[in-house]
Amino acid sequence: MSAHADDLRYLYAEHHGRTVLVAVTAMGGIEPAEPLEPGRYEVSFVTVTDAALAWVSPQGPHGTLAAGMTAAAPATPYDVTEDPKPRFTFIVRPPGAGNATNPPINSLAFRTDAGTVTAVIKKISRGKQ
Repeated sequence: MSAHADDLRYLYAEHHGRTVLVAVTAMGGIEPAEPLEPGRYEVSFVTVTDAALAWVSPQGPHGTLAAGMTAAAPATPYDVTEDPKPRFTFIVRPPGAGNATNPPINSLAFRTDAGTVTAVIKKISRGKQ
């Protein structure tokens, strides 16, 4: 997979920026309250209560989330039962940067198998686009 120019630009410009907390439940279809601005983000899971798995699926554009995201939907399950909790990074590209095979993504959808998990979405790149 070839790198997108924005991926390389944001890769080395890390700092702790704006943080968004999302309360994730088994109901599914949960996304951050507002679109994420362009940049590189780190997602981690904290405060796990009675949950074993948390699913994460890229969503874009913000607000187009399909209600009731299920475990069968294309998503990545993360085991949240053991420490250290899973953590990963992803890139939000500016509007117009995507295409049919690589659409712009400015949100994530979450769900759990049971209970609740708090997802922390932290911007780790500098400034705006």
